[in-house]
Amino acid sequence: MGIVVRIEKQKALLREGVWRCADLALEQRLNDLTAAWIVETGKPAIGAQDPEREVASEMIRRLDGVILYHSPTKGREASRHFFKKRQLSLF
Repeated sequence: MGIVVRIEKQKALLREGVWRCADLALEQRLNDLTAAWIVETGKPAIGAQDPEREVASEMIRRLDGVILYHSPTKGREASRHFFKKRQLSLF
C-alpha cells in the first residue's frame, strides 16, 4: 500500500518511491524535495528496514505534516526504487 500523509490540508500517498496527490503542485514539491534529499544525504540507507517510512518522516518534518496511514513495505523492494533515484542523480 504505502504511506498516506497530510500536508497543508491535502493528502498524499507515497508508493514505490513516488508521491501522488490530487494537488499537483504539492505532488511535484514532494517529489522534488524527496529527490533533493536523496542527493544531499544518500538516504534512505540501502539496507533500511522501511525506506518509505524514512522518506515520509523527513517530508512531514520539512513540511509540517502528519502520517495518517502506514503499511510497511518489504525493505528490499522499496530500497530498489530509491536506489534507482540515487544512481540517476550521479549522471
